Amino acid sequence: MADEQRPELADEIFIDVDTQTGLKLGEQWKTQLFTGKSRCEYFICLLSQNWANSTECNVEYRTAEGLGKRFLVARLEDLGNNDITSAWQRCDLFADGECSDIEAPDGPPVRFNTSALTRIMEGVDGSGTGPRQFVWPPRAESQFIG
Repeated sequence: MADEQRPELADEIFIDVDTQTGLKLGEQWKTQLFTGKSRCEYFICLLSQNWANSTECNVEYRTAEGLGKRFLVARLEDLGNNDITSAWQRCDLFADGECSDIEAPDGPPVRFNTSALTRIMEGVDGSGTGPRQFVWPPRAESQFIG
């Protein structure tokens, strides 16, 4: 999934349902989610009523918050302004305006507000996070290169 659009991020994005980088068969899923949260720099919340009602999603959110992670919050539907993510600036993927179709495996494309998708991309790209922001080779190793 992640490596098709941005190959340099193939080992950097954890999506629980991704067959290559997501949850692995034979391992405890709660442990895998915690490990993913521990190493991530951003925690992206896709808010829906199901997310808001999920005990596990709320625990994941609070854990990431406790770990000091940065959040990008995108709402899939209007939930009002009183959910646990309300302290963060958010964007609405359901907003009116120009939309983009996102291919979904085993189903029809999903339509999201193009401006909101752009804001999410710019939020990550403009944050100083990602492979393009790392010095290569690392300074400690550069002295050994001839």
